[in-house]
Amino acid sequence: MDAYARTPEGREAGNAAKRRWAKANYAKKKATVAVNNAIRDGRLIRGDCEVCGKPLAQGHHDDYSKPLEVRWLCPEHHAAHHRERQGSQPPPGPPVRGGYITFLHNLDER
Repeated sequence: MDAYARTPEGREAGNAAKRRWAKANYAKKKATVAVNNAIRDGRLIRGDCEVCGKPLAQGHHDDYSKPLEVRWLCPEHHAAHHRERQGSQPPPGPPVRGGYITFLHNLDER
């Protein structure tokens, strides 16, 4: 986290961006919250990556209208899956860690 993000203005800017994302991606947000709540409540067990077997994979939704039907993918395979679906290549440079979705997936681990 950079110095600006730790300031009150930076935190507010980050929170505002998260609110905009949640409003623009309502179905994604709702499905992600449903998965995290189910994991927290013991109704869903986080699986290992279905490709490589790494533990504590991220849930991927193929259909947001079925929020508890997820495929478990490690961050690398999750990103690769999205690149394949979009037909795009990864940006140059090192992979970006964190982000809003990763944050939501890790809420129940605090």
